[in-house]
Amino acid sequence: MPLTEKSKKILEEKITDVFIWTFKKGDNIVYNFDILWALYEAKKHYGGNKILYNKPITIILISIIECILNDFVRRIQKMSPGSLPNITPQMINDFRYKKKGQSIRIKKLEKFCHYIDIVEKHNIFGSVVNFYKALHFLRDVRNKIHIQASDIDEYMVFTDRNLRLSERALERIIKFMIEKYPRWGKKETADDIPYPWRFL
Repeated sequence: MPLTEKSKKILEEKITDVFIWTFKKGDNIVYNFDILWALYEAKKHYGGNKILYNKPITIILISIIECILNDFVRRIQKMSPGSLPNITPQMINDFRYKKKGQSIRIKKLEKFCHYIDIVEKHNIFGSVVNFYKALHFLRDVRNKIHIQASDIDEYMVFTDRNLRLSERALERIIKFMIEKYPRWGKKETADDIPYPWRFL
């Protein structure tokens, strides 16, 4: 069963209309959810080694996580104090600036690891330290897309366990983004997000 138009509309409303700042990133997240639905469906009906689907699914899941964090960091760096719920002026300053000696410089947060470090520093997704460790681990898993750089058999990386970890991490991030960091004070829940692993 592919992603239905009704489910796609829910995704668009909950992601693009509630928390994503750059609409094109929201469109691309919804597009990647469409791909995920197709991959989960194919995995369900595939008669061979189903673990072969884990790599593309896991990479897409973690790439969506990175996109959400990138959008969130950029959003905070460009916001004025008080314009984003649960984000203080002090947090905004820490996302924007760093002190080097006696001078203040613009903070460059450009990589996945930077995004994870800054959201962990401010407990953006709660204070569970293992969650942020899991994000760093998943970042390493995603980087195995570079086949030539891998020093381990990939079937030992793209496991069912790591797939489930990716799913849970994405669910937690989307829940926090919708319920704690919405745009313009919107009041929504993440209860009806159509995750393919829940339906198929």
